[in-house]
Amino acid sequence: MGKGKRNRQLHLEDKLANPERYKEEKKPFRMPKWATRTICIAVLVLVVAAIVLTAMVQNGVFLRTQVLVNSTEGYKLNRQMASFIVWQSLYQQGYQDWYYAYYGLTEDTNKITETYSSPSEYGIMYAAQSTTSFLRDVIDSSADYLAELVAGADAGVKAGFVLDEYDQIAIDEMVDWIKNLQKNAVPDASLNSFLGVYVGKGVTETDVRDAAELMAMYTKYCDYVKFDMDKKPSKNTLLTFIAENPANHYEAVYRAYKAESEAEAKKFEGVKTEAEFTALVVDILMEKNLNALLISHYATPDANADKDALNTAKKAADAKDKVPAKLKELGIVSADYKATSGENNKIVYSPEIKDEALSSWIFDSNRKKDDFGVVTGESSVYLVYAFSAPVAKEDSTTIKTGWKEYKLSDYADETKNFAENLKKDLISEKREDTTAHKSSEDLAKALLEAVKKDKLNVKDIDKKAYTVTAVKTGVTTTKPESSSSSSSSSSTSKQTAPDAILDALYESGEKIEKGGYYQADDGNGNSYVVQVTNISGTTYTVDYATVEDSTYYSIFRSIKTKMDSAYPLTAPTLAHPDLTTDADEKTVTFEEWMCEATLTEATKDAPATLTFKRAANDVKWFKTEEKTTTTGSTTLTKPVYTAYIVVTPMKAEKEDTEATAYAGYLKYNSKADAEVALSKIQGLTGRDGFDLWHAFKSLSVTTKAKVEGEEDTVTNATIETNIKKTTTTVDEKVRDWFFTEGLAKNSLKVIEGKDGSFYLAYFKSASDTVTTREIKDEWVVSEMTNHINQLIKDGGYKLDEATLEKLGDPLLTEEETTTAAK
Repeated sequence: MGKGKRNRQLHLEDKLANPERYKEEKKPFRMPKWATRTICIAVLVLVVAAIVLTAMVQNGVFLRTQVLVNSTEGYKLNRQMASFIVWQSLYQQGYQDWYYAYYGLTEDTNKITETYSSPSEYGIMYAAQSTTSFLRDVIDSSADYLAELVAGADAGVKAGFVLDEYDQIAIDEMVDWIKNLQKNAVPDASLNSFLGVYVGKGVTETDVRDAAELMAMYTKYCDYVKFDMDKKPSKNTLLTFIAENPANHYEAVYRAYKAESEAEAKKFEGVKTEAEFTALVVDILMEKNLNALLISHYATPDANADKDALNTAKKAADAKDKVPAKLKELGIVSADYKATSGENNKIVYSPEIKDEALSSWIFDSNRKKDDFGVVTGESSVYLVYAFSAPVAKEDSTTIKTGWKEYKLSDYADETKNFAENLKKDLISEKREDTTAHKSSEDLAKALLEAVKKDKLNVKDIDKKAYTVTAVKTGVTTTKPESSSSSSSSSSTSKQTAPDAILDALYESGEKIEKGGYYQADDGNGNSYVVQVTNISGTTYTVDYATVEDSTYYSIFRSIKTKMDSAYPLTAPTLAHPDLTTDADEKTVTFEEWMCEATLTEATKDAPATLTFKRAANDVKWFKTEEKTTTTGSTTLTKPVYTAYIVVTPMKAEKEDTEATAYAGYLKYNSKADAEVALSKIQGLTGRDGFDLWHAFKSLSVTTKAKVEGEEDTVTNATIETNIKKTTTTVDEKVRDWFFTEGLAKNSLKVIEGKDGSFYLAYFKSASDTVTTREIKDEWVVSEMTNHINQLIKDGGYKLDEATLEKLGDPLLTEEETTTAAK
């Protein structure tokens, strides 16, 4: 392979995307005069030979002799076969990339869905650019796989395998696939010309078939090894495997709180229990939000009442006397205030104004004489009066103003119990119910039931003992985009109903009835009990009562919403990740901290075990970097501080004890077709059932369906290792047969499914439980990888350096490799 393999692979995508960057400048060649006469004579001799040679080159005769991986059993891999194998893999990658971009699963930065009309078109061009322009690089990147193919195929021959009619099906399907691809993509070309242009110089159908045979033998051998391995592992073997490969087999439960600063995160360092952790979160959130909420519900109503009184005085006939009297009564006295720009453009007020909300209102550039209003600050509400408009002078502004302060501390007795109950309710397990209050949704639901029971008109319910905020009548002709753009009916002066009611009527999916009762919620503390009084086409006339959250529940809802965001109600689960931490890395992530463990190696009688260091109620906070993209191409990073507490330490996931089946099925349109397929494989039992299993897997159904411009859709037999009685992806009748009591291994049957189709069903065996099956599948794959790697090592399978050099130069020189690494 030579040096720089890893970097060549890393830079391959850049070369594919920017071919112009890697083109070599060709210098003109000047032929010596003495050579001219010699060549003229030689040309006459070589004309006939050149015709023959050209034909041989175009057919890949010489290229076919360039062996990339040698074989001991007749499965040597030449350049032409390798070209098709890597082309086919790249085609599939391009096909998938187009689909992902088309459906928005990935960002289509290269506009491939605009440039190419189908995934096939892009797949062909993507693969063609790779194998025709950068063959050396894609071969380098596929080196391990190519060596693996030959090693596995050779091992298959040594094990006594031959390619039978079922393998031939797979080979023929591969050839038919490329033929259909050519017919749809370039219908006027021959298959060989298509292959020569899009896959590689001189590649022909013969090379495709040779490659398909190599892959078929490799697949057959690997299938058998895995089939045989599946019977071997003991329980202790699997327990050792998951201890040594814990990723996704262990899990822990934890809680997390995303703090706003390092200081806030550090508050959790002394926490001992989950209850203390939750209580601290509530304390932090209440400290941040409760004052403003309490002010709005306790102090603001008093301030608004005084504002209304001042407004009444202002509107009186003798306002010039009543306004000063009311201001004096309220204790609002005029005083001069000055705002000066200080250091770093910080505003300095004289006399001092500590509340930013208050100062902003006073020195608003639009402020006018005799303006007044209610301002909510950090710990107080203010009724502010402007005795003059602001006067600007160079670096300062002055104004005559005054205010009355409504301090939250004045309501201390009322808020003390309120806050204590609020904390208790927020800490509760469900975080839904309060001690003595209900949400507007619950209140409206109860009201709705009462109205329906008493058969009352909604507009009359305020005369009963029900508690409602208001009763209104509304009409709409069409559902408006929003309440701000709503228009009232031209035939009446009634107002358009709130959006929540419109949504309930127009988007409920139910048949709305005249005289019917309904409930609508806006999710923000307002619910509506609605009665439809008339329907005319798509026009609904309604009476509705508005039910609001109580003061307590309104505050509870507000903090609960913030708490649900910063500290979710449900404790998340961490599945043990595949940790690949660099030994030199000094920072420890949350996952590494949670998964820190000691491994005890297996003995003859006992499996390996993992002992995790984290215990319940362990607490730690971590600083991470969260990337935030701003305008343009600028990307900013800001630190994020998250505190964690262990609820349930890392442990092996719970064993799923539900019975499962290891089985397969293939769907046919007719019973006759299914029975023909059954007759082909019935009676095969060799290699302890492998021959039957392999033959069944090789069966397929070809249908004629136009899919993305391609005809002939091939459906192969489906094999599932974990079919449960509750599995819904398998036809019900087929699934039930798999669980027939006493069903023998390797049973076959044609079954008419519940969907009316006919299935050839194959029962391999009763499987393990789902958990054990998944672990065993991973163990088999791991053992298979080790087995193939050993075959490669023992047989010395590798890419031939001399042949590689004939493919061209690699992406980077040794010097460029060093630079790239830096």
